[in-house]
This record gives sequence, C-alpha cells and structure tokens, in this order.
Amino acid sequence: MGVSYLTYLCPGLHWRDAGELSAAAYSLGVAHPTGFPLYLLVAKLFSFVPLGSVAFRVNLVSAVSAAIAVGFCYRIVLRLSVRSGWAEHGAAAAAALLLGSGTTLWLHATTAEIYALNLMVVTWLLWWVIQWTVDGVQRRLFGLAIITGLGLGLHITFVMVAGVCWLFVLIGLRDKNRAGALGRSVGSIAFWLTMLAVLAAAVVLYLPIRAGQDPWVNWGNITSLNSLWEHLSGGRIRQAYSADMGAFSRWDSNLTMAMQQLFSQCGWGVLLSLFGVVVLLRRLRSIAALLVVLWVSDVLFSSWINPMGMEDRQTGLITTLCTVIFLGVAGASVGRWMVREMREWGAAAAIFVAVVGLCSPAMLAEPHRRNLRDLYQAADMADIVFEQLPADALLLVTSDDLAGASLYAQGVEGQRPDVTTVVKQHILDRAYLAHVDRWGSGVHLKDDMLVGEMTDPNAALKRLTDDNSERAIFWELGDPVLDNPVRLRLRVDLPVARFGTYKFVGYQHVCIDIRRRWRRLSYGMLPESARHLLARLYSVMTVHGIEAGRTLASQGKKKQARDWILFAANTSSSALQTLDVDGSIVGKTACDRIESPAPNVLTNYAVAMHHLADLFQGEDAPQLNLEAERCFRRVAALHPGDVGSWVNLGKARFRLGPEHYSTARAAFTEAALLEVGPKDQAQIDYFGAIMDANDGHLRVALDRLESVIPVLIGSQRREALSIRAEINRLLTSRSAASE
Repeated sequence: MGVSYLTYLCPGLHWRDAGELSAAAYSLGVAHPTGFPLYLLVAKLFSFVPLGSVAFRVNLVSAVSAAIAVGFCYRIVLRLSVRSGWAEHGAAAAAALLLGSGTTLWLHATTAEIYALNLMVVTWLLWWVIQWTVDGVQRRLFGLAIITGLGLGLHITFVMVAGVCWLFVLIGLRDKNRAGALGRSVGSIAFWLTMLAVLAAAVVLYLPIRAGQDPWVNWGNITSLNSLWEHLSGGRIRQAYSADMGAFSRWDSNLTMAMQQLFSQCGWGVLLSLFGVVVLLRRLRSIAALLVVLWVSDVLFSSWINPMGMEDRQTGLITTLCTVIFLGVAGASVGRWMVREMREWGAAAAIFVAVVGLCSPAMLAEPHRRNLRDLYQAADMADIVFEQLPADALLLVTSDDLAGASLYAQGVEGQRPDVTTVVKQHILDRAYLAHVDRWGSGVHLKDDMLVGEMTDPNAALKRLTDDNSERAIFWELGDPVLDNPVRLRLRVDLPVARFGTYKFVGYQHVCIDIRRRWRRLSYGMLPESARHLLARLYSVMTVHGIEAGRTLASQGKKKQARDWILFAANTSSSALQTLDVDGSIVGKTACDRIESPAPNVLTNYAVAMHHLADLFQGEDAPQLNLEAERCFRRVAALHPGDVGSWVNLGKARFRLGPEHYSTARAAFTEAALLEVGPKDQAQIDYFGAIMDANDGHLRVALDRLESVIPVLIGSQRREALSIRAEINRLLTSRSAASE
C-alpha cells in the first residue's frame, strides 16, 4: 500500500486545510482547533527530507502513516487468529488491503491531513491493548501509557479510542488483581502509568509555548489554561457547528449516511464481518467487546458529534478499522476450515481472493479521485490571485481553499510580502488582526482596527476598506452575510473581485484561461477536485448575480437586474458543465446528468432557473421550474438531514402549480420533522398559507400569515400583506353574504 500511496501522492499543495497545516508545520506554528501538536512536530521533521516542495514532504507524513496503519491492521488480525498459518496470513492481508484501499484512507494518505497519522497511532494503541490482553505482560501497560499521552496531540477521535481502551484495561487489571496475578500493587501500577502518560502528554505544551512566540500560523492566541482548553476541545468549532452537533432530530438520516459511508469503504464485506464478531466473541470476548464498543462509539461520533464531517470524509475511519478486523477474523476462521479440504497455500489463496473479490467494488471505487500525482491547481490558485494583485494590495478571503493556499504561498514560499491577506470571518478577532499586522506589510491595519471594540463584522469590514480606500482591495465572494452589503461595489472577476469599482462585465474568458492553464499543469486532464473548485467558483458567481439582480430590481433598475439574472443563469449552467465528465449534459436535464454532483452547485443552479422562469414568464417557464424541482429533489436525496434541502424542494413543487401541492406539503412535512430554524419555518408557513388559501381554508391560511408576516422581509413580506388583505376581504364578503 505504501508504494501505491507514493505513486499517487499529491505532488504539492492540496485543497482545504492542507495549506494551513503545511504552513503551520513548516513554521512550527499553531494549527486550527484542536491544534494537533504531535502531527505538526512529525510534519516538521519530514519537512527536512530533501525531496520536492515543503507541501510534498508534509504529504509524505500521511503516506507513511497510512502504510504503517495498514501494517498494524495486518498484525492485529493475525494476532486475533488461533494460529498463524498461511490461511490466516491470507485473511489478514485481505483485511489490511481493504482498509488501505478504501476511498477515505486513500484520500488522507495522499494529502496533508491529520487523519492518517491519527489512525496509525490508534492501530498502534489497539495492537498493544490486544497484546496485553492476550499475554498479560505488564510492561505493555507502560507502552500503552506513553502512546496515550502522545496521542493527545492528535485528533479528538484518538481521545475517544483511548478512553474506551483504558476502560477495558482497568477492568482487566481489576480481574487480575482479584486473581492475585499482578505481582505488584494496583496503586504502584496506576502511579507509574499516570506519570508516563503525563510525561508523554507534555507534547500538548507545544501549543502555548509556540503561540507565545507568535509564529507565522498562530490560531487561537493561546495565552492561558482556559484558552488552551478551548483550543484543545474545539471551542470555536463547537460554536460554529452547534446546530449540527448533537442534533437528535437528524439522527436517523445521519446514521443512514454513516452506514452508507461504511458500505462504500467495505462493500459486502460488512456482512461477513458480522460473522467475525461471533467468532471473536467465542474466543476473546473482551477484545470482541472492545472492538464493538469502539465501532459504536465512532458511529455515534460520525452521526451525532460530527455529522458535518461525513461529507468531507473526516469521519468513519475507526468504524472501518473495526469492521475490517472482524472481516479478517471471519476470513481466518473460514480459512482454518478450508485447510482441511486443501493445502495451506491453496486455502490462503482462496480466502484472499474471496475476500478481495467480495470487497472489490469498494476497493476500486472512484478511481478518478485517487490519482493526485498531477494535482498542482491548489497552489496555482494562489499564484493566479497574486498575479492579479498590484503592489500593496489588501486581499480579503473567505474560503478555506484560498485562505490556506495564500497562507502557504506567503509564509512558506515567501510570495508577495507586500500583500496583507485577511480572512473576513475573523474580522472581529482583534488578536487575529494584530497577528496579521505583525506579519504583514504593516500598512493596511490602523490602530483603531486593532484596539477598538467591534461587534458587527460588516461595519468592521467597512472600516477596513475605508482605511485602505487609496489602495487596491480585492474581495473573494462566498459569504452571503458579508457579501450582500458590497455586491454593487465589486467588479466581477475570478478568483477574486476588485472592490470599489462596480462594473458589470463578462468574465467567462477568465475561467477559460484558468481551465487551459490548469489542464496544462496536469498534462491535459483536469483533476476532479479542480473541476469541483471551478464549479464552486462559478456557483458563487451565480449567487452574486442573483443577489445583485434582486438588489437592482428593488431599486427599480429593471434592465440591469435582467442582465444580472441572465448572467447568473448562464454562470450556473457553466458550473454544471464544469462538473460534467464526459460531455453528456443536454439541454434542461443537466442536473440528472452529473456524475458527481456538488449539492451547493445544484442548489444555486436551481435557484437561477427559478429566477429565469420569473424573468421571462413564457412557454419555457414550466420547463425551467421543472428543471429546478429535479435539482432540489436530488439535493434532498443527497442531504436528507438538511432542512433547507426539503424547504427548497417544497417551494419548487409549489411553483409547479396546484396539482403538485400534495407533494409540496410532503416536502415541507419532511423539513418540519427536523430542527427547523425561524427563517425556514417562516418559509414553510408562508407557502403553506398560500396553499391553504387556494384550497379554501381561509381561516387556517390567515392564522399562518399572521404568525409569519413579522419574520418575512422584502418582496415576500409585501406579497404576504397583500394576500392577507385579500383573504380578509373574502372572509368579510362571505360573512356579509351569510347574513
């Protein structure tokens, strides 16, 4: 597996957090919560390897870690087998191969991420626990303590695994103490285990020590025990995703997604692994119970604590590990039976071929996502942006992709020290702004930005742009809350827009140039992740066009509004064309033809179709609305636990006419079963009121409107007031007629 990982390893920077992690490792900085100090130290050691760029060397950490994790998996399965004949070796090899070739571990093994190293230490810990359980050698406990302490410098899932493992170890110690088999007092053992674990856990002190030295990457401003705890426990992450974490109303859909992810990793091997549970329960009940509890814990983590991580494949590796261990045990058990019927080597070959054949769909899935050896586009995106900026420019970014890439380009490669890059979402964090000012050019952030108390991010951004009105300012679109106030002050361009010089221009030639440039970088074939990034850029422009059109329409500038809506519709079509692999998109059935859809791209495309239908109101309007409904239906299928997906689907079906009201109500009912926020509830009640009124239930419709009107804004509020007035008129006329 290690050779395969090295063959397809990303040659430089990858997307998302890779830029930040690579820059943090190179500068011995402090990464985003939960900090990952052990990962950063290991990655720093690898940065001295005289091969390729710094980003490539950090990627090597993942490849080596994943290969070692696969090796530990092989040894664990072999250790849990009754004997170590050829058949058992064949079963262990098949299980390890399944783990290593799964799409999730493959992704993390070929890019700069924490998860491969975390899995390596998890399998190392499991190996020592199993060894101690089987042979009872006490010195293994001291190794467990050291591994546990070091693992605290990794991902939060290691803490979960370590907690479960030590629970079983303590139960085992209690039983051995009762049997008089310890040889020393429990207190003495506990003291030395605690001391070793605390000593190894000192790796966590790296975070406040380096934060105090203000390195290039310095998340969290860790200056106290409280701020250290906030960082280690993911305080900011918990605040940002509080609506998704612990959402009981979505447990069924989240659990379904977790199981789908597991089957995508192991295929039909999941069913055979159930037999392995039974086999292990009969021989090593404590180890079987340990693995089952770990399996359940990780499923709960994926579906309850971090369901938002499933889409990015940040979860599920522990579940997959336990499943393949059970699968290997089952294969070894069947192999022992087969040895009686054939020779050892024949049984080994048969078991290996059978397990690999059973799981081959999962092992060979998504081949287009596995080959990253020609992926140079992530770093090139920062190059394109910096080529676009004049001297002393201010760059305001939004996405993890550009934020991470620019952080790496400036901090590791030394590009454009004259440019100050600010992540817009952190504009209220004075410690962050002070850090940017110290490491930037020192001319973009004035004292009032660094010491003043600010509570409104839009006001803070306005102050920052006003302070730099004489300099070039570039703005990355992508956050509607921060983008809306300035939409009509941007000159549209890619990847970033020029601030302060509003102009409606076509930018398609820019995307054509980027596609050509990126194809040359990857020798003619545009990697899927690069296509998805371009599609997302197009989709963000779609939102910009729609919102700009709405704003201009409210100002009475109908021609300009029409231009922007047409721009949005054309751009949304380009987004789907970019996702199209084989050129199969035809006409208005685009959303059904995409091989690997991005839900946000489909959603923005559907919204653009709705606005286009409203704009022309001709014979094409029904087809445009139907296309939008198909897209929203597919998005709801991709994200059944997302309230907005069902609300959008209900609104789309409503627009198809009264004959579709029943299916619209069904979609709104699905949304109501989830945790509905006030805005989504207002949409459900608003459209429900209109359907009730059309069905003749005027009193019910009026009650709904009375509750929802205070929440609605803009044209929808005006329409609701008009509908309420009409319902009141009808009720009055009915009352007069009855009298």
